[in-house]
Amino acid sequence: MQKSVLALAWPYVLLAILTSLFVNVLFLTSPIYLTQIYQRVLASQSQNTLIALSAIMVLAFASLGVFERLRSWVFGRLATRLDLKIAPRLLRQQLDNTQAASGAASGDLRQMTSDLDQIRRFLSGPGPAAIIDLPMLTLYVAVLFAMHPWLGIYALGSACLVLLLAIIGFWRQSGRSQHHSTAKLVSYKAIDKADQGRDLLRAHGLAPALAGLLSHRRMALSRAEAASTAATQSWSSVSKTLRMVLQSGVLGLAAYLVLNSLMPPALIFASMILLGRVMAPIDVLSNAWSSMLASQTAWQRLGKVDLEPASGAAQRGLSLEQPQGQISLQDVSLSTKPLQGEPVPILDTLTVDLPAGAVIALIGPSGAGKTSLLRLIAGLGAPTTGQVLYDGIEVTGLAPSQRRQLVSWGPQQAQFLPGTIAENLSGFQPDVPGEALIQAASMAQIHERITRLPLGYETPIELAEAIMSGGEKARLSLARALFGPPKLILLDEPTAALEVNLRQQLAARFQALAQQGQSLIIATHDPVLIHNATHVMRLDGGRLAAFGPREQVLAQTKMAPPARGPQPGSSPLTASRLGSSPRNASPLNASPLGSSPADPMPPLPQSPLPQSPLPQTLGSQRGAPASGGAAGLRAGLKVVRPEDAFDPPPIPDPSIKKQGS
Repeated sequence: MQKSVLALAWPYVLLAILTSLFVNVLFLTSPIYLTQIYQRVLASQSQNTLIALSAIMVLAFASLGVFERLRSWVFGRLATRLDLKIAPRLLRQQLDNTQAASGAASGDLRQMTSDLDQIRRFLSGPGPAAIIDLPMLTLYVAVLFAMHPWLGIYALGSACLVLLLAIIGFWRQSGRSQHHSTAKLVSYKAIDKADQGRDLLRAHGLAPALAGLLSHRRMALSRAEAASTAATQSWSSVSKTLRMVLQSGVLGLAAYLVLNSLMPPALIFASMILLGRVMAPIDVLSNAWSSMLASQTAWQRLGKVDLEPASGAAQRGLSLEQPQGQISLQDVSLSTKPLQGEPVPILDTLTVDLPAGAVIALIGPSGAGKTSLLRLIAGLGAPTTGQVLYDGIEVTGLAPSQRRQLVSWGPQQAQFLPGTIAENLSGFQPDVPGEALIQAASMAQIHERITRLPLGYETPIELAEAIMSGGEKARLSLARALFGPPKLILLDEPTAALEVNLRQQLAARFQALAQQGQSLIIATHDPVLIHNATHVMRLDGGRLAAFGPREQVLAQTKMAPPARGPQPGSSPLTASRLGSSPRNASPLNASPLGSSPADPMPPLPQSPLPQSPLPQTLGSQRGAPASGGAAGLRAGLKVVRPEDAFDPPPIPDPSIKKQGS
């Protein structure tokens, strides 16, 4: 990353050096003008000479202003270009970092963006110009040598002494600055963590205790920073006092030279102006120490992140022309390495082929590795050993542009991204048909709740999260996973926050999706989902304990579903669903509830939506008239109910015993 940044910065640095050369030459205007006033105007008493010299002086200072403005523009432009070059790569690399899931440190995104802002602020400030001006000191020292060697020696010695003090101050402050920067980062993270658990703190009455602990840590950090600032200010005061003494002392030296007829009187004040220019960049750098140290620390942190663009093949990935959604695990193991000690195994040599077009219930005790396995299949991390293959291609090598159509991920905790409900459901795809949003939301039984929000599907997600309950947010997250739908749907405890009747309805939706060719892998403890799956995969301690057709695995694990039969008052359709299937029926063809293969679950309707004033797409977005765009979408969404779009057969409660048993 640092090499590419330096390659980008060199043209701007060269232009800044060139402009700085003109700036420093033009700074000689003031001593030259003063000398000419003494030697020419006062000696000749000529007003015309005074006017001519003044006109030249004004023109020179105007040029100085132009070149200084140009130099500021160069550094500002450099800061902007660096931000435009690094920020997109930084955001993409950190947001799409597959190593984070496998236990590797990926860095704190907030801290990295803050580091980038710190570097940009420093480049836009006076510090870089002062650094470039340091070598230009030789110009003023050379002029003082030309005026008299003693003045040159005095200026050179003064500059070296002040610069030495500045370097010592920089060295003393460097260690403290890096330590305080790390301590502040830890403090901010702790405060963010406490803010996220605000409800827990209030519920358990822990706020006073935690507030006292955080305040104590912050007070200790503040005292350390105050001591460091006091030491820095003391050192700065010593350096400033020395600069004032040296700058005034040159007047005494110049006066001594004039008294001994070694120098004309006109050069007394010129020598003071020139020595001031020698001290100026050192003075600016002394005042910018803190910003320079913070930028140095930020640069070191960013330098540890590999932001070089991937090769063209790596960026494109591999595409599948006709994806099937078949997952193959080949000796997959996953372990995480703690800060101290040996790696901790999570998954241990899993080898299994998961069929396409199936509803696979991933079961096992808590801590068995179900979520970790789903994350690997979703491509959120790489296994420690082995391969996770999607239709024969490694999951992490799939083309990012095709990933949304191939696999979706519904985490156990509902997580949403900045934007609207429509943007979250569609994955920020442009021109999404309203019907597709309604279909996904209806499958998750959340469409009607969305239409009651102030702006419907165009409601900002932050407002929706504040209004919705935990179960509603879980269904909204499920709707996002079902949008499309992709060939492979991965769900982690999708019914944990839902009531029984909704669980049964979702089980029917999952079955219908499988019959249409989608593959579903669902980590769950829910008996409703388990007893309506086509296959069951059981993990225990990170190992594969069992995998196969549902009835077979449940029988092995003594979790066979209870007997089912027609209930009094049940409809003929319901009764037909409760018939038993032949023993030799394929688990993929038989109804998950045990119905006959000749009576399969009907697929999702191709045109489930009644005619309603829906817009064709969501492309118009906000501010559109009521007949289209967001307003038209909100108006159209409210007339469609989930039961109008999907009417699956009722799913009996597995807990109901068969009559006569």
